[in-house]
Amino acid sequence: SCSPFGCRPATTTGDEFTRAENLVSVDVHGFEVDGRVLLGDSWFLTFGYSLVEGEHNDSSLTPESNGYSKGDQLATASPDSATLGLRYDAPRGNWGVSSYLVWTDGRGESDDNSIQSLNNGQGAAHYPDSWTTLDAFGYYDFEAYNLRLSVAVRNILNEDYIRWEVINNVRPGSGGFFGGATGNGFERFSEPGRSVSIDLSMRL
Repeated sequence: SCSPFGCRPATTTGDEFTRAENLVSVDVHGFEVDGRVLLGDSWFLTFGYSLVEGEHNDSSLTPESNGYSKGDQLATASPDSATLGLRYDAPRGNWGVSSYLVWTDGRGESDDNSIQSLNNGQGAAHYPDSWTTLDAFGYYDFEAYNLRLSVAVRNILNEDYIRWEVINNVRPGSGGFFGGATGNGFERFSEPGRSVSIDLSMRL
């Protein structure tokens, strides 16, 4: 802003903004277990289980000011999941098939502040149910040519599911910096349905 007496900085507009800060801490704990059982010369059974839990551990803030109390569940933690697989490899090792059943627990509606802060002060646009998928894989080696043909059929059951790690930061509504989902718009965050892929590779 200039005048006969010189120029000086001047504020012509003002914008309010906020930023996220780490105010308190949380405890996260869990375990993972996996293993493989030999059922015969060529058959294998595989399994795995994962559990992650978290809770707010700071008593300095109250539900009135921050939306949670000490000991409340941390809803952004990944749901429990389990995998069960069956595999067969031919004695010569030149072909094999396998299938995997994957289960993931659902998420119920939560007022946890960690969800609210992810979504501009609102809850998640959708809380997914538990889901189960079945995948199958196979391969065959053309040993004379050093070629391997691989086939994969994913989501054989054509399950319609959404991963909690994807949807938990999608808020209701639309527009704005955060975006969002209105009505059934959250379905665009779902995983692909049944798919088939074929791959041919050469070992040099």
